[in-house]
Amino acid sequence: MAATLLWFAIAHQYFKGSQNICVGLLCGLGNTKAGFTNTLVGYWMIGIPAMALCAYVLNWQSYGVWFGLCLGFGATSLLLWRRFITELHSSRTVHDQAAVSRIAS
Repeated sequence: MAATLLWFAIAHQYFKGSQNICVGLLCGLGNTKAGFTNTLVGYWMIGIPAMALCAYVLNWQSYGVWFGLCLGFGATSLLLWRRFITELHSSRTVHDQAAVSRIAS
C-alpha cells in the first residue's frame, strides 16, 4: 500500500511544482488573478469532487483520496499552462503591433 501511495505523492509533487512555475510566469506577465481563479476551479470544482467520488463512491479509500488530489492538481496545472500560453501570445501580438506602428511612422 505504501509503495502505491508513494507513486501518487510523486505525481502530486510534479503537478504542484508545475503549478508554482506557471503562477510565477503569469505574475511575470502581470496577471495575478489567473493563478487564483484557475486554482479555485482545479481544486474545488475538480479535485474535491473527484476525491469524494473515488474515495467513497468507488470505495478506493486512500487511493481514491490521493487520485482525486492528483487529478485536481493536474487539472489546475493544465489550466494554468493554457492561460500562460494564451497570455504570452496576446502580449507578443500587442508588442509586435507596437513595433510595426513605430516603424510605419
